[in-house]
Amino acid sequence: MVANKTISRLHYITQDFPDKTHQQLAYEACKAGADLVQLRLKDRDFAEMLKIAKEAKEICGDHGATLIINDHLDLAMEIDADGVHLGGKDTDHTIARSILGDKKIIGGTAYNESEALFLKSMGLVDYIGLGTFRKTKTKPEITEFISIEKIASLVYQLDRRKPAIPLIVIGGIELNDIKPLMAKGVYGIAVASLVNRSGNKPKTISEIWKRLGGKPHNRTLKMNELTLTTERLRLRPTVVHDAEFIHALMNMPKWLHYIGDRNIKTFKDAEKYILDTIIPQRERLGYSTYTVIKKADNSKTGTCGLYDREGLEGIDIGFAFLPEYEKRGYAFEAGQALIGIAAKKFKLNALSGITAKDNVASQKLLKKLGFGFSTTIRLKETELLLFNIVLNERY
Repeated sequence: MVANKTISRLHYITQDFPDKTHQQLAYEACKAGADLVQLRLKDRDFAEMLKIAKEAKEICGDHGATLIINDHLDLAMEIDADGVHLGGKDTDHTIARSILGDKKIIGGTAYNESEALFLKSMGLVDYIGLGTFRKTKTKPEITEFISIEKIASLVYQLDRRKPAIPLIVIGGIELNDIKPLMAKGVYGIAVASLVNRSGNKPKTISEIWKRLGGKPHNRTLKMNELTLTTERLRLRPTVVHDAEFIHALMNMPKWLHYIGDRNIKTFKDAEKYILDTIIPQRERLGYSTYTVIKKADNSKTGTCGLYDREGLEGIDIGFAFLPEYEKRGYAFEAGQALIGIAAKKFKLNALSGITAKDNVASQKLLKKLGFGFSTTIRLKETELLLFNIVLNERY
């Protein structure tokens, strides 16, 4: 797997469909809001597939969408597609990577946990397509399906093996399946009939994006660009399968005292908070909450982030760590990394830091990071101290 690839949460797949060509299906999906098209051509000669693929590439280019060719490495090479998706019986992933190089996207199919873990261990694919979730007309030969419980188990297994890799679930997915799947920590979904059979594709795709957490502001997420590393820590975007950890963090006595009660009483509340608050900001601005992980043992220590808070002008930096990880310099180490990307990657000119008057530790941390006290403000009926740092004077 190669860094800085653009992987969408929504993979739209064309299929043989009555009265419509693959090109028409791709056009309608892109126009309706799809930002990745997987062209799935079966039982055609190469000349016909080449014509279809060239037209699909032009359609995707016009709409700023990524084009992935299903199965046919030779076709992907011929039209210079953005990438290829290969199943277990298709061209070997090692050969595909050696031919396509590092810049192209390669996806791999897995039907169970062992196949998915093997794909990840090879380090050649940029995402894993996991299925089949439910029986489909696209692949009627499939008779074994993967349950949501097994998907949750696989997400856990994949998360333990770094670096992270997007898991895309496929196979008969309906609208009501999306949030439960996302709640288990999957990265995204792949759909064909859900869109192709819709009588209102813009509405359907809009609803899919909504249930995925919102369409990214910059079209798709660049997964590896979002992960930060320091000497001792790894900062990765907070995702739904962090819900249990977020629940514990947001119910610490210090959180409740200094930050406030966010009414996160259950793991489901935490999942909803991540889906409704954390992920949408990241997809809108490119940054949000990061889960801070200790590299030595992969333990989750706390969170830090850059926040667009209602009622506060500018972007605010924030931290919270479990009690057992306090006073180890982790917040300072993570803060330095955040300030660096705020200036260099996100081109922010300044950052704010707000803290309660009696939170002396937070005030000391902000000062150590280079923030200076500005004034006292009121936010949601609470009096807070406001600190600021000008980034273009330091970076």
